Amino acid sequence: LISSDLSKLFGESDFKDFRIGLSFSPQVNLSSDSTNTFTSLIGDYEYNSGVTKTKLPYRLGVGASFKLTDNYLFVLDYLHQPMSELSWGGIKTTQMQDISKYSFGVEYRPSYNSTGFWKQVMLRGGASYENTPYVFNGTSVNQLSVYAGLSLPLDFERAGFTNTIDIGFQYGRRGTTDNKLIQENIYKFYITINFGELWFIPTER
Repeated sequence: LISSDLSKLFGESDFKDFRIGLSFSPQVNLSSDSTNTFTSLIGDYEYNSGVTKTKLPYRLGVGASFKLTDNYLFVLDYLHQPMSELSWGGIKTTQMQDISKYSFGVEYRPSYNSTGFWKQVMLRGGASYENTPYVFNGTSVNQLSVYAGLSLPLDFERAGFTNTIDIGFQYGRRGTTDNKLIQENIYKFYITINFGELWFIPTER
């Protein structure tokens, strides 16, 4: 769910395209046929079988975006899911915690109406902090990430281009060395081609 432009309520000419978004996924109840077995040197022993019910908690996301002039776009996001309520077979796990993720991003575009390659290159940056659902030895596993990227225009001779080559990089640090746990350093690099419009338009005869 995304709102219409609310920036007119503030009466600021440089504050534009203010929108609020909301997403919600309700709780999901699953039923599955399961069989539990115990394996030893003698062989396998089936000690429990039947229908297992799993409850997946709801998921809620809230976000907002706005522009300052036509050059800067800001995005804010919040995600919540009470994974501590996850249950399997009617039993809640003690190794899970609630998910909370906070994200912030900004995009800079030198000019929207001008032609020329460098005037239409878009720069992006952002950061996020997440309480992941995992708990080990009573210690929460959290993740901090930073992002950077840019979009290179494919059709820069026309103003308001929509076809780009997108390049991005992410660095994240997840976990901690407390309580004999491990800390991970995450590196991600990606490149994509974005076709924002039709390239082949039939000519009139």
